[in-house]
Amino acid sequence: MLDEQLRVQKASADDIFSDIVRIPEDHRVGGSGGTIRNGAVIRIEHKGRKTFAIVRGLDCAQPIVQMDEFIRDRLCVKPGEFIRKSGIRLARWYEKPWWLLFVTNPTVHVSAWLAVISVGLGALSIFLALC
Repeated sequence: MLDEQLRVQKASADDIFSDIVRIPEDHRVGGSGGTIRNGAVIRIEHKGRKTFAIVRGLDCAQPIVQMDEFIRDRLCVKPGEFIRKSGIRLARWYEKPWWLLFVTNPTVHVSAWLAVISVGLGALSIFLALC
């Protein structure tokens, strides 16, 4: 059985810098065979490269995936090329923080790093208090 593929298209202007990929619901199948829900963090693998994104719906029946330039660059894919459906799966719980720390959206990116720094300083203060 041949692996189904999705044609890559450019994202709409509203989705640029948001790390959102749009895939029609009929073409979102997770590793266990169930549909990947709207708003989930997904891992996309293509030719040995990987990235993370948020999946959103697309009102279309065609097998396409819309990505912004930043996600396409991470995967080294151009509009009109194809990626395998089997390369798209839900991110595991331990992969989600990596997505959060390296997201393209500056608002989310800065907030995530401030949270990491705050947790680190909290841990340091507990350590110093115990000493």
